[in-house]
Amino acid sequence: MDELTQLCQTRSEIYWWLSTTLATELSDEQLGKYQSAEIQAFLQGLAATPALTAPVEKLISSLAAANLRNDARLELCADYAQVFLGNSKSSAPPYESVFTSENGHLMQEAYQQMTALLDEHNININDKYSEPADHIAIQLDFMGNLILKTLDSESEEAIRAHFALQHDFLQTHLLNWLGDFEMKVKACDKFGFYAAVVALLLAFAQLDSDWLETELD
Repeated sequence: MDELTQLCQTRSEIYWWLSTTLATELSDEQLGKYQSAEIQAFLQGLAATPALTAPVEKLISSLAAANLRNDARLELCADYAQVFLGNSKSSAPPYESVFTSENGHLMQEAYQQMTALLDEHNININDKYSEPADHIAIQLDFMGNLILKTLDSESEEAIRAHFALQHDFLQTHLLNWLGDFEMKVKACDKFGFYAAVVALLLAFAQLDSDWLETELD
């Protein structure tokens, strides 16, 4: 496996992992994986990157605390509902439109733009999600797909074009609202698991954007 292939696969897997975590309440299987040695090793690997050390350590601590709760999965399901499924005053709805539109409503311009992007790149999300296209999980899934499309490149120029597309998406559809989203999640999440996940997402997205910018210079 060459360096570009490995890098693209790793970046995609991280975005898809975060997408799955934020898409809906964790299942027993997902929670079990979080408690596995494989995931712990994966998180420790991420923590080796200085920009990700603090958010990864917070996530590891929150997972350890979750294991001490009477029914970890049910408690985390309740946390998910409290953090993401209420109104915008008492929770952090995971939709770009809520954070970027003047009225703070669902299905605004960001939703229309995401729908157009999914169509443009022939990415069908209907079988996986029943949410508007600007839901954070769909955006992260889309980013993972954009990254893998880099592997279809047949020239350095094509690779740069894919990198430019990914950088633009990060800047215009993720980093433009993730900071505000992260603060709102932190304020709403009393236990801290989802706050840690979103903090890690923000740090990774910024790191990825910076790396892409360097590659494009």
